[in-house]
Amino acid sequence: MRIWLTAVLLLALAFVPARAEQPLSPIAEADPPKCEKDNRSRFWPLEANDNPRAAMRLAREGKLLICTRDVWRYKWRAVTFNIQAATAKASAAADAKAAEKAAARR
Repeated sequence: MRIWLTAVLLLALAFVPARAEQPLSPIAEADPPKCEKDNRSRFWPLEANDNPRAAMRLAREGKLLICTRDVWRYKWRAVTFNIQAATAKASAAADAKAAEKAAARR
């Protein structure tokens, strides 16, 4: 009975059309679990591990994290890098530093 029910559910899921704007699961909104040896090289949110479309969507949105090993410990790191956000942040920091210098001269 249990195997039959699992097979029916898997078949039903196979016929559900994939939508690009499917909302993320409630788990995706929570914080990721502790990054350890057991979940190294796994993605967060968890649905990205089994669904390449979800992984691509989350990567484009900048929400995809991967558990990696740093020199001494495991850390969650972003898979993608947004150059526009980084340059905007650097430019804002440079503007603030220039304003501080100008204020110090007066």
